[in-house]
Amino acid sequence: MTDREQWYGGDSTLTTLLPEVRHLNFDFDEVIERRLTNCSKWDRVNELFGSADVLPMWVADMDFAAPPVALEALQKRIQHSILGYVSPPDRFFQSVIDWSAKRHHYLFPKEALDASPGVVPSLGMLVRALTNPGETVIIQPPVYPPFTQVVLQNDRKLVTNPLVFRSGHYEMDLEDFERKVQAHDVHLLILCSPHNPVGRVWTTQELTALGDICKRHGVQVIADEIHADLILPGHTHTPFAALSDFASFTATCVAPSKTFNIAGLQTSFTITEDENMRERFRQELART
Repeated sequence: MTDREQWYGGDSTLTTLLPEVRHLNFDFDEVIERRLTNCSKWDRVNELFGSADVLPMWVADMDFAAPPVALEALQKRIQHSILGYVSPPDRFFQSVIDWSAKRHHYLFPKEALDASPGVVPSLGMLVRALTNPGETVIIQPPVYPPFTQVVLQNDRKLVTNPLVFRSGHYEMDLEDFERKVQAHDVHLLILCSPHNPVGRVWTTQELTALGDICKRHGVQVIADEIHADLILPGHTHTPFAALSDFASFTATCVAPSKTFNIAGLQTSFTITEDENMRERFRQELART
């Protein structure tokens, strides 16, 4: 039995919930009107594109209803009638741990997990926690625009390692990556896995090769894995931190927002197994 298996317990909220979830009926044909609800996706199209007669595909926000179990939990909480300050219960964190273990075979201890107000805020906090002003961060465009913003707006230098289009799909240019890591003294990589917007689910081999370069040159990694559950059949998401000893230099950002279309609840998590990285992140989290 490995160290990770020793601390991992069997029963949990998610363990008992999964059979129930599997038998729920989801209506993916119902059209829900979202205009005039302060919906960023639909109510800002004229502002952003100069016309209301466009399909708003600029943001990862589905038009399906949230799962009934999520709505029922919210309704139950609202019925209490007091919406004061709360502290997350243990089952809140355990559900994340169990989901990761069951869905992605990545086991991590509870102390590695922190709640945060969103993945993008976490990216900014991690950039500040893991680098100093003037140090270099590398990203792999075309990529989610806030990756650029959290680097430049925090007074860090930005270096790009563009993906290359080959054989009908995008790939990492690892030779260019290692060359730029050395030439620009890169301190941090922000990895998008699965990649948004090109849709690549990186293979274990690709991630291992990337991680080996990072380890060789002392590059820390922020792995944005918010789309980990939206995988088409025939593909498997591999958490970057679950490979080799990559957890020792990786902070992983995850959230239920894309999976269950509950982005408005502002709930996300950061997984940082390395104690030093975790403490630096928590100090930054406390400043917000």
